[in-house]
Amino acid sequence: MEYGVGLFPETIDDAVQFAKYLDDSVYEKMWMTDSHQLYADAYVTLGQCAAATKELQLATGVTNPITRHPTVTANAISSVNEISDGRATLAIGTGDSAVYS
Repeated sequence: MEYGVGLFPETIDDAVQFAKYLDDSVYEKMWMTDSHQLYADAYVTLGQCAAATKELQLATGVTNPITRHPTVTANAISSVNEISDGRATLAIGTGDSAVYS
C-alpha cells in the first residue's frame, strides 16, 4: 500500500521542511496545491522540494488548464521531473480557488 499527503503550504520553506520529513517517513507522495491566489507557485515549490529530497514522489494537486496554458504547464512539470530525477506527477483538474473571479 502506498501513502500520500496533500499540502497547502504557508511558505515555500514550510513545504521544503515538510517534504524532507515525508522523505524519511512511510509516505511516498506529496501533492502540492496549485492556487496562485492562495499559495506560492506550485512548480517553484515542487522544484525546491525535489532538490531537497531523494525518494519522495511529487505531484500537483491539481493544476487547471484555465489559468495555465498547457505548454507552460508541460514545461513546468517537465522541469520538476528533471530536478527530481523522474519523481514528478502532473494532475489536471477543473480547479477551485485558482479559478475564482
